Amino acid sequence: MKVLVAVDSFKGSLSAKEACSAIREGILRASSCANVEILPLADGGEGTVDAVSCIDGCETISVDTFDALMRSVKARYCILGDTAVMEMAAASGIMLLAKEELNPKITTTYGCGVMMKDALDRGISKIILGIGGSATNDGGAGALCALGAKLLDKSLQELSPGGAALKALHKIDMSGFDKRIRDTQITVACDVSVTLCGESGATKVFAKQKGADKSDILLLEEALLNYGKILQDTFMMPVFDIEGGGAAGGLGAMLCVCCGAALLPGLELIARLVRLEDRIRECDIVITGEGKTDASTLLGKLPIAVMRLAKSHTRPCILLSGDIDCESSLLYDAGFSQVFKARPNGVSTEYSMTHASRLLKKRAAEIFG
Repeated sequence: MKVLVAVDSFKGSLSAKEACSAIREGILRASSCANVEILPLADGGEGTVDAVSCIDGCETISVDTFDALMRSVKARYCILGDTAVMEMAAASGIMLLAKEELNPKITTTYGCGVMMKDALDRGISKIILGIGGSATNDGGAGALCALGAKLLDKSLQELSPGGAALKALHKIDMSGFDKRIRDTQITVACDVSVTLCGESGATKVFAKQKGADKSDILLLEEALLNYGKILQDTFMMPVFDIEGGGAAGGLGAMLCVCCGAALLPGLELIARLVRLEDRIRECDIVITGEGKTDASTLLGKLPIAVMRLAKSHTRPCILLSGDIDCESSLLYDAGFSQVFKARPNGVSTEYSMTHASRLLKKRAAEIFG
């Protein structure tokens, strides 16, 4: 019997690799003759680099860059052949800032651009960039500057970093922009459809969780609107209707317009890289899961996508998540063959997250015992 363990990270407790390894250990504890393959997964957000780093021949790169407040930080990305796989959150992510530091008026994607330039310097011809988990609302302006552009006000002075400064933007000088970008295939892992501006735009949907209050939101929306108009005039391309253009505070729009990037669903990209479908075809049983399964999972999150792929190859798919906060019947109706949670009844969420590895091993052993 060959079992494929393909799970997402258990946010706040285990990386995807750690969760996969715990489940594998539990299975082998109960059935030592089982052939268990682990395949850490991610949807283009947190954990993407960890998932790809498990592929044979993958090289992990450490680069000196900047966080969203322009403080020095080291970030990791992976190189697989001629492709660099990176997460913008490794440099410009919200997880790198304390709650009291969140301020989308001044946070910047500059560090993300530094990572991209580092990949170009290494001769990379393709970049896959996950843009989830940002602390920014600067429309990707910081990354654009890191790649050589200059954002100028009416006095032709360079703007300060951050989303608020874009209100004063008058001109984008592309004369120093890194021309290698246009010869580089850039694919953005993006699982949100927000546009740059408007009610379903970057600022009004996400700025509050990045530290903006009501007055900040009005200012940032006005600033992004001005930025978008100047991007549109500079590149003679539509900006405001790009689905996913508002991802990462507008970074998605900049990458499309200035770098010729394509926006694709994150799991689709990662699944292709790690040969998920081939591995499902080669196994007898699939186990997938995440930290907490709830009603939003049914909207197409990673475990659902894995299960559907397993079903397409007539492989049973077991859901084993840290916790489940929806009716199990909904998950069975969706197509899972069995549904389990690692958290025992009566045990607090805090305890189960602290002891996630041990509880996962125990539950996996019970399933296969």
